[in-house]
Amino acid sequence: MPARPTANQIAFRYRAVDSATGITRDTAKRLAEQLGVDETQAIHRALHELAVKMLPQYEADDGPLT
Repeated sequence: MPARPTANQIAFRYRAVDSATGITRDTAKRLAEQLGVDETQAIHRALHELAVKMLPQYEADDGPLT
């Protein structure tokens, strides 16, 4: 298996307790198990859902509203 480039990686640190700003590894494992994926995929899914919720899903323009 080829090595992954390290330039596209970040450190991910779990929290000691679950809170509004982070989760414990135990919670991540439980979530991954519930979703039927590994921890990395669970994190990606959570970030994707947050991106869809928080970021515009279309290019803004100056055209009139219809």
